Amino acid sequence: DLVGDTSPQLGGDLASNGHDIILADTDLLKVGTGGDMLISHDGTNSTIHNLTGNLRIRTVGQLQITKEATENMIVGIPDGAVELYHDNVKTFQTTANGIELPGSNSLFLGGKIDMPDNSSGSDGKILLGTGDDLQIYHDGTNSHLQNSTGTLRIRGDSIKLNNSAASENYLVATANGAVELYHNNHKSFQTSTHGAQFFAPEGGTCQVFLYADEGDDN
Repeated sequence: DLVGDTSPQLGGDLASNGHDIILADTDLLKVGTGGDMLISHDGTNSTIHNLTGNLRIRTVGQLQITKEATENMIVGIPDGAVELYHDNVKTFQTTANGIELPGSNSLFLGGKIDMPDNSSGSDGKILLGTGDDLQIYHDGTNSHLQNSTGTLRIRGDSIKLNNSAASENYLVATANGAVELYHNNHKSFQTSTHGAQFFAPEGGTCQVFLYADEGDDN
């Protein structure tokens, strides 16, 4: 007697015979000898609660998490990619070699990119261009900005080359203005409208030396 018996037990399988099994809000469907997995609805939210071990979802076909049946959110493909969607548009997927952002999607980071030294010749590099024509990496001793095709262009209305502490200038270039060269953080040279200017340190004498024949002969 499923109604009157306070603890009815089945002697075999329970077949629904085309009918539903209905649980009221907050009622639990308990699975496992110790009731280790609970499935419930509290009137607002639905919950699958696993109390021990791992929660495993297994399928021989695709694993699809969707909004109703109209909008993909996560798709897992056997022997293939895991795809993530935004408003039903695929924006991220795994590949055999890592990850891929399909189409013109952009990657926005709130943190940093942390890469190892390029010790093997192939790892630890930022590669840009279809043929990996621009490479940025650190080999464990030196840092490299390597361009293998065309012209390497650095653009900016103001460009500075400094020491690592940003306390000493090497070169300063300003749009519609001068290009300045420094020695020991003292400006020694700059371009001007009519040519070039040379500067001596405070209280010093300005000297310009011209060397021929690689400077090994006077």
